[in-house]
Amino acid sequence: MFDDDADPSWLTNLLVAPDIRQDRRLRRLSAEAADTAITAETNARAMRSLQERTDRLELICETLLELVLTRGLVTREELGVLFAQVDLRDGVEDGGLHPDRPRRQVPLCSACERPVNPKRSACVYCGAKVVKGSAPPKRTARLVTCGACKQEVDERESNFTASGLRCDRCFRGEA
Repeated sequence: MFDDDADPSWLTNLLVAPDIRQDRRLRRLSAEAADTAITAETNARAMRSLQERTDRLELICETLLELVLTRGLVTREELGVLFAQVDLRDGVEDGGLHPDRPRRQVPLCSACERPVNPKRSACVYCGAKVVKGSAPPKRTARLVTCGACKQEVDERESNFTASGLRCDRCFRGEA
């Protein structure tokens, strides 16, 4: 069947070519695995750094909380209310501040017209009952006096603090 004088290169190519292709695939996969290992190590380092930063920020927050509570500057209840109010500034009560988040169409309190979490039973600003699915009635502005700059401002532009009412400007430290 095989002639000893015939050129066996076709047979060699047939048998060796798959080995070359397989070798190339193995080298490519090995390089990809090495890249993946480097990426995984980089990500692990970044996660450790973020965890350390988070732990430190948590410690700072806990320390500051203890300080304001032991000095009697604010009660836990007042702090909880203020926490919810600050959280709602981006329009969503979700435990985080996201100033770059596009403002969602959020329901407003029927009494003070500030953003409310529809899952709550009462507004965290004024305490009014949250009425689900209803638009707030148009009302005339109720003026309050800012305890810092003494200017009269619309109640909707004021914030409750441990030091009393503050207009939005004073609350943000712009005054």
